[in-house]
Amino acid sequence: QLEFKRVDSADDMRAALAHQRWDLVISDHHMPRFDSVRAFDLLRRSDQDIPFIILSGTMPEHTAAGAMRLGANDFISKSNQARLVPVVERELRNGMLRRAKQDIERSLIHVTYHDQLTGLPNGTMLTKLIEDRVQGGRPDKAALLFIDLDRFMRVNESFGNAAGDDVLRRVAARLCDAFAQQALVARMGQDRFAVFFESVPDAAAAAAYAQAVSDTLAPPFEV
Repeated sequence: QLEFKRVDSADDMRAALAHQRWDLVISDHHMPRFDSVRAFDLLRRSDQDIPFIILSGTMPEHTAAGAMRLGANDFISKSNQARLVPVVERELRNGMLRRAKQDIERSLIHVTYHDQLTGLPNGTMLTKLIEDRVQGGRPDKAALLFIDLDRFMRVNESFGNAAGDDVLRRVAARLCDAFAQQALVARMGQDRFAVFFESVPDAAAAAAYAQAVSDTLAPPFEV
């Protein structure tokens, strides 16, 4: 289903871009209150990857060439509108390919930095966070607490891996419910977790956090 919106001012275009994601922008060069140069600049400032095609019968070639050097996808003269359909098809196809690539990249980033069972950040993300903190030279103290679930392998051996996975997910949920607002909760692998408090005043506060983590996990998990 084709959906389009006509705009003829900067305010209207800002509103349209904010309202939803568009697949393509086709802009006339001369409009009573607007033009393609300002429209393209507004699109660039919106930081949205949307193909931009200029359609005009009056735009000087050097202006069109300048717009394309800045990133406009094509210029079509109104005297040669037969080019419009193939150009639109090309840009829609290229746009879909770019979005698919971006989705794959986002998925790979998520897989790299998150544990697939619990959805928690993994050890790679925790390490990066600590390295960034050290390189940034933050002066405040931090606390890193490691958690090892004792006798967890007995759950797998007695009830199966599915039951063990369920326990791990519930441990993750309990830790997140208690500490996600003030710390990074990560799964380090197998039955090991970590809770990283980025700012603690002193060792006594770190010890209090450790006790709070222990108290959070003390109630039994039914299997």
